[in-house]
Amino acid sequence: MKKQLLLALAILFLAGNARAQEFKRFILGAQASYTHESQVNIKGDAPGRNTFGSGLSLSYLVSPKLGIGVSAGYSGDFSQFDQFNIAPLAFFPIVLNPNIVYTPGFCLPLIWVNVKGYETQTIWSLGINLISFEYVINARFGVSLNSQTLSYTGVKGGAATLRFSLLELCQLGLCYHF
Repeated sequence: MKKQLLLALAILFLAGNARAQEFKRFILGAQASYTHESQVNIKGDAPGRNTFGSGLSLSYLVSPKLGIGVSAGYSGDFSQFDQFNIAPLAFFPIVLNPNIVYTPGFCLPLIWVNVKGYETQTIWSLGINLISFEYVINARFGVSLNSQTLSYTGVKGGAATLRFSLLELCQLGLCYHF
């Protein structure tokens, strides 16, 4: 039984690595996100805010187990704030089966936030994506789903935020491998 289990694991590992070798070196991605935040106050009503985000990324697979790249994006609620960001990123693809790739990673975004009635602020952040997957449709296209699980944000003037969240801000994306 032990030998059969080891043999099965070896076959899965080799099949996964064979599929990973088929990946192209460059990945162009487009992501979109939608978030609804609501807060309940003492009166019981729930004012909400809808936020939409979109972005592009270009990555290079250094090896089958390491990718690096850069992303740029926009998010806002179209009335109160706008946010632009650019971020270097790194991810570590792990092939789970021929069609599903687990892609945890991290990014270091530089963010420009414009809140209506205030001056633009520059914020830096560290984001860690632990919930990140790509469904490979064929050798060229894939669909990605990721969520920033842990983030640390520093604001000019000393304010900082450490945030842990599961599936709070999910992004759905389309990937093109070339």
